[in-house]
Amino acid sequence: MTNFNNFINSHTRIVMIIFSFSFLDFIMAQNNFKYPLIQNHREVLKTIKEDFKYLMTSPLRMSKKDHLHLLIASGITSGFVFYLDDIIDKEYVINKKKPIYTLGNKIAGIGKEYGRSNDRVFYLFGGITTSLYAGGIMLKNKKLLQTTGLISESFLFSLLISGSTKLLLGRSRPYMNKGSKDFNFFSFSDNKDFRSMPSVHTSSAFSMITVITKQYDYWWVTLPSYLFLSSVAIQRIYDHEHWTSDVIVGGISGYTIANILIKNDTKKESKRLSFHPFISRNRIGASITLD
Repeated sequence: MTNFNNFINSHTRIVMIIFSFSFLDFIMAQNNFKYPLIQNHREVLKTIKEDFKYLMTSPLRMSKKDHLHLLIASGITSGFVFYLDDIIDKEYVINKKKPIYTLGNKIAGIGKEYGRSNDRVFYLFGGITTSLYAGGIMLKNKKLLQTTGLISESFLFSLLISGSTKLLLGRSRPYMNKGSKDFNFFSFSDNKDFRSMPSVHTSSAFSMITVITKQYDYWWVTLPSYLFLSSVAIQRIYDHEHWTSDVIVGGISGYTIANILIKNDTKKESKRLSFHPFISRNRIGASITLD
């Protein structure tokens, strides 16, 4: 019966992913408010392909500062994997050490509904993108449509990368009681008990919410956004579904994917803006063209 349920759930998620790609296609095709979907279909698919290629080749463009950040993140993650993960799980999750557990449990309560099942990841994605898309169309607001497209790409790319990493690492979950250092590399297990790192709930949430906070950098947007993200991360740990390092990797992954896509989109926008100075017999000036 369990295998049958897993079969049904996996196919449901595949349908959701296909629908998500179709929705992304639709959003990006309608981004200019006038061209029909079919006319833009090939161009949209080309854009998605180019953005994914840009994302996957981004390590080749890393600066010295980026390398330093990666080194620090790797060191922190290793410290949790080999030492702190077990301590946090034992002291604050299993033994419920107060007052830290009490405070953490209250914060985790905010993201509890989101973490109730894997399908809630898609529900959050659908809710955010549908709302922004509807607002963009009704208000004729191109930035809302642009944000919706970025969220869709960020979410789908994050899902693909995090899901693949889970299969490659094969880390056992805390409730398996095998310890934080139990990895089954390249096992490609279909058993969710061995798909702990990274946390897809965390990476997906960070990939979507980061886009929103970068696009709309106001305190009344960032404050509730990061409170929600914190609650998601803590909830995954407190529900004994993930080690602390799982949510750290998931959060960094989602945040990084969103930032790379936003920077790439900004570059593309700047290329569309061209500046042409001119000199004639009677006047000197310049023309600005926005493609």
